[in-house]
Amino acid sequence: LNAALLSVDLLKISKEILRGKGAIGTMISDTVIANDLKGTMKNLNKTTKGAAATAENLNKLVVALNNDNNVVGVLKDSMMGNKIKKIVSNFDATSSNLNKTILNLKDGKGALNYLSNDPSLVKKIDSTMLHVNQASVKLNENLEALKSNWFFRGGIKKMEKKKLEAKQGIISK
Repeated sequence: LNAALLSVDLLKISKEILRGKGAIGTMISDTVIANDLKGTMKNLNKTTKGAAATAENLNKLVVALNNDNNVVGVLKDSMMGNKIKKIVSNFDATSSNLNKTILNLKDGKGALNYLSNDPSLVKKIDSTMLHVNQASVKLNENLEALKSNWFFRGGIKKMEKKKLEAKQGIISK
């Protein structure tokens, strides 16, 4: 009896979806929404890759500063050093969370389940992506500004010198 009722309910739901009703039905029948969602996912993947690359570059900068023993002592005791550590930590956590979210979306978990109950989620995702892109631009601007800051200039010059020496070592071999 329960299986028969369940089958009837599933048939009703399937028919509604095929008629284009509800969030899932709309997504299936409306190619614009489906294409927008695909585009959003592509942008989310690109942003995640960019965020991971930025985090990796920032981590390399921090490692180089630690290895050079130049301004690290000052950084460890200063508010600036604590802020940079917090930024890196938050950025790594955000990047990790974005990767988990993408994996959940690919596996049919997470936000995709909300689409069936909240059709406005696509707009929210677009808005979030806009904010992520803006934050990424601002982070890049801040990193560029740090390069010209007298406090970091010595460490950055040493990193660039090491890169050049490494590159020349490869070329001469």
